[in-house]
Amino acid sequence: IALLGLLWSRIFQSPVAQYLPFFAIGHVIWIWFSAQINDACTGFTQFEHIIKHTRLPYPTYLLRLCVRHGLIMSHNAIVVVAVLILCQTGLNAVSFLALVGLALVTIICVSLSILIAICCTRYRDLSPIVANSLQVSFFLTPILWEPSALRSLAWIAQLNPLYHWIEVIRQPLLGCLPDTTHYLWTMGSIGALGMSCLWLLGRQRDRIAYWM
Repeated sequence: IALLGLLWSRIFQSPVAQYLPFFAIGHVIWIWFSAQINDACTGFTQFEHIIKHTRLPYPTYLLRLCVRHGLIMSHNAIVVVAVLILCQTGLNAVSFLALVGLALVTIICVSLSILIAICCTRYRDLSPIVANSLQVSFFLTPILWEPSALRSLAWIAQLNPLYHWIEVIRQPLLGCLPDTTHYLWTMGSIGALGMSCLWLLGRQRDRIAYWM
């Protein structure tokens, strides 16, 4: 965080005290999100021995992964707190909205993980595609760079759902109220992913064990 923050703040000619918290929060959120989605590719196959011998609701296995990566993120969050203190950003009443944003993004992570786990169990070659897509998404999402760096093309960032998911957590920690647009995109994503998840899980539930 320190090395990349100092480097990219010079590249974008942005004050370190302004850029470092922006980058640190976004990077920690991305590590949590990408690790969860990558692990979801084997979300069922890594529990094959349990699935074939015990009848448990399939979302249980993805919730276990969610808890695992949530614990890892809680350790990484110490870095965010240190950066906020170092840059004298601090925490205030608005910062507690980050917990609401975290809860919303967690729902998105679980829903997306279930979809990916089902698809990757049926088609094993999808795992590298998911990994590569996440790598590309990292550079297309305002984590290393701020939307203002696009100048007149800043609207492109608004079309990226990942940007809105990160902002509902990052903006409160920076002392700002998230824009309504961020919440609308996030809630819309929850609705779309939730419905897709329920439909696919209901359709393929009885076949998952036979794909292993």
